[in-house]
Amino acid sequence: MSSVLRVLVADDSAFMVRTLKQMLESSPDIKVVGVAQNGKEAIQMTSELKPDIITMDIEMPVMNGLEAIQHIMNNMPTPILVISTHTTDGSQVTLDALSSGAVDFILKNSAFNANQLLLMRDEIIEKVIAIGRNSNLRNELTRQNTLRVQSGKTPVNTIPSPTPKLVIRTDASSSVQKNITTQQNSPLADQLRKRSTQQYFKIAMIGISTGGPLSLQKLLPALPDSLPVPLLIIQHMPAKFTASLAERLNTMCKFRVKEAEHGEQLQNGTVYIAQGGMQMTVTKQHTIDISHEPSAVLYKPSVDVLAKSVLDVFGGKVLAVMMTGMGRDGADTYKQLHKAGAYIVSQNAESSVVYGMPKAVNDEGIAHEIVGLDAMAGVITQCLTAKNTSPVGVGVIA
Repeated sequence: MSSVLRVLVADDSAFMVRTLKQMLESSPDIKVVGVAQNGKEAIQMTSELKPDIITMDIEMPVMNGLEAIQHIMNNMPTPILVISTHTTDGSQVTLDALSSGAVDFILKNSAFNANQLLLMRDEIIEKVIAIGRNSNLRNELTRQNTLRVQSGKTPVNTIPSPTPKLVIRTDASSSVQKNITTQQNSPLADQLRKRSTQQYFKIAMIGISTGGPLSLQKLLPALPDSLPVPLLIIQHMPAKFTASLAERLNTMCKFRVKEAEHGEQLQNGTVYIAQGGMQMTVTKQHTIDISHEPSAVLYKPSVDVLAKSVLDVFGGKVLAVMMTGMGRDGADTYKQLHKAGAYIVSQNAESSVVYGMPKAVNDEGIAHEIVGLDAMAGVITQCLTAKNTSPVGVGVIA
């Protein structure tokens, strides 16, 4: 990959193409190497130009963006950032695109003008650079496609993961690490993976953002059929999209997955997806509160906001997981959870679409385990169902 990111823009709107090109090339790190006016052209130009990343519209003539994404991922896997229309129908199509391998999306609407789009300049450039510079992402997309081909119609998440590598820490804050490869059932592995007992955890939560929908579609179906605690998920996503995401995940899992509702009682064995554009917290009565407050917080929903309420209600009896995403939402409150005795699991750099949120947690030195996406479900399962007695974990699975 060159130092300057090579971007292919696929959009049938001359206005969008002109504005996106101007915006992207205002960054010295980006060069638009081609423009495709439909999905068929996008496929051809991807093959010819081999861009680092593609921005893809969905509604285009000749061949739409969804078909193009599916073809590109099957034949020449390339990171794709979707430009999606902000409608309920659009949310379904956008999730189809994410399920087909697109990495993330940015909303537009039919009334967009140049000024509105330029207001999103920093977000668009930040996402293009973060996704395009992830040298592991193209390899992961290729690997996932290979697994799909080899397994026919078998879901990727049912394919056995390779034996994980253990990275030993003397404590959660130590910067000294030692790499050891060992069998999963070895005595050393058992010793390193001692975690809190099942009874210790009262609730689990996941913070996730860029790359989240596809990662959750791999993670959640691999969890046990019966979760012993409620699982709350903050996925950075706009309104209307989280309901569609929850419905889709619910069809893939044997436990219940739903968009959280104001006032409902927390139930063991249920996964709650926070509403997009709103804040989700838990109350001392173990109910869910959905509100616009605090309104001054950058992210809606926010990992920090939920984690603060979880800390207030459950103290340290929390399994807190941080996964792929931009920024550092959640890191500060996860640090407080760690001090209270919570168990922190964070995704590693290699399997993160964007190594921002988990990096912030890992840089704080508060992660008890740093985990690849393939191993994440196994770690969460062991945390919630293990019979061991150690209240502090020291194993790090890469």
